[in-house]
Amino acid sequence: MTMQTTASGCEPLLAEIIEELTNKLQAGNSVDIELYVRKYPRYEDALRGVMPALNALVNLGRSGSISPSHHAAQEPISIAELGILGDFRLIREVGRGGMGIVYEAVQISLNRRVALKVLPFAAALDNKQLQRFKNEAQAVACLHHQNIVSVYGVGCERAVHFYAMQFIDGSTLADLVRELREQSGLERVDCSDRGAASREPVSRAAADVGATAPPDPERDECPVPETTIRSAAALMTKLSNRESAYFQRVTQLGVQAAEALEHAHQFGVVHRDIKPANLLLDMRGNLWITDFGLAHCQSQVGLTMTGDVVGTLRYMSPEQALGTCVPIDPRVDVYSLGGTLYELLTLQAPFNGRDRRDLLRQICFEEPRPLRRLNPDIPGELETIVLKALEKNPADRYASAQELADDLRRFLEDKPIRARKPSLPNRVKKLARRHQGVTVTGGIAAGLVLLLVLLFLVYRNRLVAGQRDEADKLRRLAEERSKEARQAVDVMYTQFARKWLAQQPQMQSVQREFLEKALAFYEKLATESSTDPAVRFETAQAYFRVAEIQHNLGESERAERAYNQATLLLEGLVHDFSDTLEYRRELAEAFDGLGILLGDTGRFPEAEKAQRRALALQQKLADEFPANSTYRRELARGLYHLGCTMAFSGRFTEVSKFLAPAVTIQRKLAIELPSVPDIRAELADSLNRLGDQKSLREAAAILERLVADSPLNPVYRNALAESYFFLAGILPDLEAEAVLRHAITIQENLLADFPSTTNHRFDLARSQFTLGRMMQRARRFDAALEAYRLGLAVGEPLAAIPKVDYFRSRLAQAHYELGELLAASDQFFEAAKEYRHAIALYESLAAEYPKYRGQSAMPQQRLAALLGNGSATHKMSRTDGADALSPKNPAPRIPPGNALRAKPPP
Repeated sequence: MTMQTTASGCEPLLAEIIEELTNKLQAGNSVDIELYVRKYPRYEDALRGVMPALNALVNLGRSGSISPSHHAAQEPISIAELGILGDFRLIREVGRGGMGIVYEAVQISLNRRVALKVLPFAAALDNKQLQRFKNEAQAVACLHHQNIVSVYGVGCERAVHFYAMQFIDGSTLADLVRELREQSGLERVDCSDRGAASREPVSRAAADVGATAPPDPERDECPVPETTIRSAAALMTKLSNRESAYFQRVTQLGVQAAEALEHAHQFGVVHRDIKPANLLLDMRGNLWITDFGLAHCQSQVGLTMTGDVVGTLRYMSPEQALGTCVPIDPRVDVYSLGGTLYELLTLQAPFNGRDRRDLLRQICFEEPRPLRRLNPDIPGELETIVLKALEKNPADRYASAQELADDLRRFLEDKPIRARKPSLPNRVKKLARRHQGVTVTGGIAAGLVLLLVLLFLVYRNRLVAGQRDEADKLRRLAEERSKEARQAVDVMYTQFARKWLAQQPQMQSVQREFLEKALAFYEKLATESSTDPAVRFETAQAYFRVAEIQHNLGESERAERAYNQATLLLEGLVHDFSDTLEYRRELAEAFDGLGILLGDTGRFPEAEKAQRRALALQQKLADEFPANSTYRRELARGLYHLGCTMAFSGRFTEVSKFLAPAVTIQRKLAIELPSVPDIRAELADSLNRLGDQKSLREAAAILERLVADSPLNPVYRNALAESYFFLAGILPDLEAEAVLRHAITIQENLLADFPSTTNHRFDLARSQFTLGRMMQRARRFDAALEAYRLGLAVGEPLAAIPKVDYFRSRLAQAHYELGELLAASDQFFEAAKEYRHAIALYESLAAEYPKYRGQSAMPQQRLAALLGNGSATHKMSRTDGADALSPKNPAPRIPPGNALRAKPPP
């Protein structure tokens, strides 16, 4: 007798029997196959043949189980075989659905982690389902793209069909949308596209296994997993408070998806089920396309019958949803990707029908709501791109996924996009096309009325639209120019001005002019007020820039006020948005800058308090994200700054408490990031400040290598000279002289190359004064006099710099010491000149800075003694005052533009 079969090729009664057996086995019940054989004798061979496979499928993924009892002739599967399928050891089930079950597994022969997709046995009896399963493996196997999950192998073991593919550790975009909807406070979450819930949401496999039949369009309330997928979602969730950054990130993901689809289309593969659940986001933020179970390959015919509806309805193109007899076209994937981008940008699907019928009607005959109506912050160009991808007529969409990718890339690069908003005639044409069922009479009547109305509306709208477009154009132009101007100022300031300020408070006129203009720009920006967190953050950054510039221009009081404004605003943002890392980082930098300013003005207790607040923020970020090298680098920098503050305030026993851990962090970073030489330079700075001989020699060795690699870099050369200067202070005089002269040679070359850099001039003068004292101790008086005179010749221009006291104080000290040396050498006339120089400098300092009052007393006494007693009675030791300022006790160098505040280039 001929048995009737279903269209899919599987007898319905046999399928029901197999489903019943599967359910019993999964429930842990025993199955007596002989009872079924007696009840259904015509299926005896089939039932006895499928039992081992059913047992294997039921036991896959379990850590242990009791084999179902049966009396079949076949040998039962042993306990040792449970969880093993061919060359693969199953670890856990990741998800399941109509097209298969996905497991995380290990390929035993290669010891590599894979995602193993297994076809349920009942589906294997359906020829079409089996062919689609094989089709997916074959379709992906011919594709090799960085954004498409790779297939490693296909097999069949104990009648169980499976294939292995790349395991992607991350989450789907459907998970991400659900996460963002919850964070946005939306009451209802779209569950229609979730498919089967992942059993372990921390990691998602390389394939979504949601049911391939169109889902129930109704949006029911769905439970959120207790363990939310945070890893990949955090890559974009943290941007959700900064709308522009979030839109840029979504656009980048769209480019990756579109280019991957274009690669598949070039090989004749059309996915036909693009949706958020089939797009994965890995830990690095890369997007992956998976689940090609419904893919159409041009080389395979007959798999999809005319009028078949395949795909997920909510993201299905109109021609798919209607099951029209049209050739499979890559533009169906363009439409589905457009729907996915729509949901990522608005957190709502393009259509939300009450039921399947309502949803189908909306997809085929209604236009999606404009994105900017749901979120006005979405850029207009991005809205135009997405709506063009969602055009109902395939001819009106992007002709290829590559065209969509190109337009998205133009948006990212701020170039004009190719897509255009639909004109009024086009909108009318769409309206007419959607209502072709209207009667002829009604259509004619409506058409005549519509024509009259349209003639009037066209005339009026052209006038209004022209005025509105012109106003919008002017507004956008103003906004773009303002944005470009700020970006230009920011780039100039962060890339160049900070480097000038780090090395020289005395700038060339063009540099000072730029800083004054930048200051005016930032001061104007800082006056803006808004409750918008983005505007509040920009205002805080503007105050921060103002503070830095005022600090480096010597306006300490104004700089302090600006720093306080910046920290106040940033503290409010951190309080309101504690998860936004950018706010916390900027607050740490602001406190650090304030601490350095307070230290420069001698208010060390207040400086320490501010820098400890910065350090607490930096420590917390580094602890929360230990793998982030940027946070660890900033932590090391904060430790370095606080260690220097301890040194400058005279608390030398506490210096190593902060500098030693900074050195430890920087050593590890230097190994992890060998291509970033500035990390080694920062390590050398910390070693220099530790000050012991071993640290100083290591710092000098590091900097020698950096200078050899970058001989024109003035920062490395200056740091190397400083290493040798400090090293000379702790070595015996004979060795110290050679080291100090090496430092002087480097500083002379630096000053020759950069004659306008004030700190190079000061460093050379300071080294000459130190050499003079060293020569005086060695009783080489002629060499000592020469060193002092050379140092004063180099350093004398520093006395003219306004609002900088430390240059004049060091010059006054040097004039006094030279006077002492000349008086001891019986050169009384020359000695008197030096005393007068010292007195004049000290008195000018005392008029501006109270701390210098009384400093001129000693040179006045010496001058009085010299003039009153004459040369016969003024006999002073040749070593008087020789140790007042030596390398063994070098004066702290804290210029307003010192290296502590300077941020190393990224």
